[in-house]
Amino acid sequence: MIAEWLGRIRDRYSIPSEYELHVPRSGQRAYDSFPSGFGLTLDALKAGLRFPLHLVIEACLSWWQISPSQMAPNSWRYMVAFLGECWGVAITPTRSLFLSCFRLSKGLGSYFLSPHEGFRVSEAPSNKKGWKSRYFFVSCNRGWGFSLRYCLGLSNDDHKQLEPLKGILATSRAIRDMTEEWLVEVGLSSVLRDTT
Repeated sequence: MIAEWLGRIRDRYSIPSEYELHVPRSGQRAYDSFPSGFGLTLDALKAGLRFPLHLVIEACLSWWQISPSQMAPNSWRYMVAFLGECWGVAITPTRSLFLSCFRLSKGLGSYFLSPHEGFRVSEAPSNKKGWKSRYFFVSCNRGWGFSLRYCLGLSNDDHKQLEPLKGILATSRAIRDMTEEWLVEVGLSSVLRDTT
């Protein structure tokens, strides 16, 4: 049944066979790393994202140093509309031109696009809740023109530290049990105040 679902997605959105579609494993999230690929929401495809990715899309992802899985699905509409409108009026789209119209902002758990001041986008999409539950993974052996890492601007050394940190934070009680003594102990506060 799941293979049929991916087959329907491939057919409906004309995804070429060079792109492999994968079902998430149990416990795997849309933003988890995936060999030679990334998580993608069905909503991103509904918003107009297609494969192969347009060169301007790849250039923007590379410039921002984010993976497609980090982009809120509705933001893909801005990119797709920009590319389509440029084509319609014979303007050659470029990354610089796109970045002059839109800015990338960090949201809760994802990035989103919004128009720069002075640019109004008619019928701009609203944020759709629940999109992270409808995803799959896409891989391609030829590689991508952008980073597949989920984190912005990590060095290779920092990236190596990320996996152990995930395990540490997953079991940490620091947020719930945070005290001034603990803050002093870890070097975040220099003064232990008398609470009596």
